[in-house]
Amino acid sequence: MRIDIGSQWWRFELTTWSSTTLLAKNMVYVGNKGKSHSNAIAEEGKDLISNLPIDLMYRILDGMLISDAARTSVLSKTWRNIWETYHCFNLNTLFFNRLVYNKDEQVHREKFIAAVNMIFFAHRGPILKLNLYMPPGLRLHESPFLDVWMKQVSDSGIQYLRLNNAMNNPTISVPSQLFSCSGLMRLMLINCKLNPPPNSRGYCNLVVVHLSFVTLARDMSFGPRIKVLSLVNCAGIQHLGNQFKYHSQNLYKLVIVRDQKLENSALDLDFNPFTNKMKSINLYKLLGHIPSPTDLTVNGVCLQFLEPGLALHKKLTTDWGNLKMLKFYELKFNEMHQISNAFCLIRSFPNMQILHLSVKPEANRNPIEWRTEQYLESPDCRDIILDQLKIVEIRDVMGSKAELLFIKLVLAIAPSLRRMTIFPNSNMTESKEEIKIFNQLFCCLKRSPVEIIWRGNSMSMTLRSPGVTDPCSAVMSN
Repeated sequence: MRIDIGSQWWRFELTTWSSTTLLAKNMVYVGNKGKSHSNAIAEEGKDLISNLPIDLMYRILDGMLISDAARTSVLSKTWRNIWETYHCFNLNTLFFNRLVYNKDEQVHREKFIAAVNMIFFAHRGPILKLNLYMPPGLRLHESPFLDVWMKQVSDSGIQYLRLNNAMNNPTISVPSQLFSCSGLMRLMLINCKLNPPPNSRGYCNLVVVHLSFVTLARDMSFGPRIKVLSLVNCAGIQHLGNQFKYHSQNLYKLVIVRDQKLENSALDLDFNPFTNKMKSINLYKLLGHIPSPTDLTVNGVCLQFLEPGLALHKKLTTDWGNLKMLKFYELKFNEMHQISNAFCLIRSFPNMQILHLSVKPEANRNPIEWRTEQYLESPDCRDIILDQLKIVEIRDVMGSKAELLFIKLVLAIAPSLRRMTIFPNSNMTESKEEIKIFNQLFCCLKRSPVEIIWRGNSMSMTLRSPGVTDPCSAVMSN
């Protein structure tokens, strides 16, 4: 194992006791087979590991399972001090799988709780980083130990916290102690419920928040310092109204994703949890109070449920002049609301430099797709010039007329566009299909320094504008 720190490097041969170097249980001592530890130390004259720089010793623990790292505390006083000041706990899936390997499922819960208790209770120093995986079937939501663990974490100045509750577990309510972690800077929650106590003072140092399949049950805010906010398949986002209205001055990246298959509340600031009905997303309430993000990601389902009364030629009232990257994914070109609302957002970001888009494949052409085609051909879509747009990437293209009209439209309203990269859908395996689409793209080119790159499944091609190079300057590679 080679560990590099700055310009220094240290090399350890990690072998078994039958050779020379021991790790984990015999980690501190270096000796020869058949000799006692005291004789080995006398012969070698020194402990090769315990005298290393403290940062390097932390790196050694980083490379071990946390349960093995905890056992080093019994090796010597030096290693006990190292363990007590070690502040990164990675209790991930690897930790759990190693813990219950070849053990009956009936003892998994007992083994897991006992191991985590041992790790927490054997540690007296601060815990700055915790990654806790809650395995399926252990019924941790019925156990008081999660509250105990979170109490120790909150008292130790936690800065990075990741709680990953397995998706086939019941949703776990985050312990109230989490809301008193004033030093928390990064938070990631999966399959949890956030229900802050009434006397919660909120967060003052949170910078990055990633929530997946999280339910927000009460009004709350992640604080004024938040820079990155990712909401993936979350319910109750209406409870973040104050976050968007009062605490978004530093927000530069917002990710909003919604899976249409979910049965609970829609992504809706006006959602009524007692009626269990889909309502529209108020675009102005959701985004209108965010002053100047630089990166926005939205999926097609979110676009589908934007207010239907939103005029097609409208844009956001807030000036988002600082936004540089806009990402749409799983966009349905046969859904008029998705496409028109996507253009509403595009109009709102005149200084956008990068546009990424992925298409939601459809098995058959939808009869109402002609409405999207009419819209993309209408003058309403040409009332904006994106003179800062430089790079466009489109994935999962099927070659529909609506897709080609969209590509043609982007080429028309982006005079400074330099590169457009197109990835066809993985089901498109015939080179003839790809060449047919590529020929249609050639007709879309204008006399500008744009380069269209086709990253196909059977071939890759590059097409350059005839206004810059030779009209037949298509480069093909298999």
